Amino acid sequence: MDAKLQIDVYALKTRVLPLIFAVAPLLVVGTFLIPSLSGVQSKVVGSLLGCALLFLLDQLGRDRGKAIEPSLFREWGGKPSVAMLRHRDGRIDGQTKTRWRTFLESKARGLVLATVAEEASSPARADEGYESATEWLLARTRDSVQFRLLHAENANYGFRRNLLGLRTYALGMDAMCFVVLLAWWWLNGGLESASELETLGIEFFVCLVAVLAHLGVVLGVVRSNWVRVVAEEYGHRLLACCDDL
Repeated sequence: MDAKLQIDVYALKTRVLPLIFAVAPLLVVGTFLIPSLSGVQSKVVGSLLGCALLFLLDQLGRDRGKAIEPSLFREWGGKPSVAMLRHRDGRIDGQTKTRWRTFLESKARGLVLATVAEEASSPARADEGYESATEWLLARTRDSVQFRLLHAENANYGFRRNLLGLRTYALGMDAMCFVVLLAWWWLNGGLESASELETLGIEFFVCLVAVLAHLGVVLGVVRSNWVRVVAEEYGHRLLACCDDL
């Protein structure tokens, strides 16, 4: 596959899709409710929504995931690919870890990984060696065709990390949409319309269900542990490339 296309697919999955999900309630409300307004109202609301989306695209599309990454690594006890090389980490069986560590020391010029005693006496210094080892691996696994599974896991991780970074803004979108729906309800009769569902229109209830579903996913699913699952898969896949090189 063409390299430029690969880059575009990665950008789509890790930067564009999380942002679209974050602002999805606004898109649903705009799609279903704006056509019901008068011409002038539709143009005004549509312009406001467009400006909001452009602002989000400009300010949030690329940076939020990276901004929260250091705090995630601290919470998890280190970058997964680095932590998995530690003697004291049990996520990789001993024989496999020894094989990969031996390979890295034999191939990466000047790399010396810490012994059990050295790691115990100076964990931070040991992690520097493990970080260097993973950097060496990253530099040799950039071919997205040869290392297709690795790059797929990287895209999965980027999507979840960036979506978690946008979590606060996604909740803000939900709050904004609830305000819009409340205003819509009030303008269409308020309490008087409660017994007459057709007064509000099917569009109102489609939007309400969409916003509630979105809120449930953001609050219940988009969390640190949700990101950690794929981060560990990516870290393990990166180290497993020792067997392919």
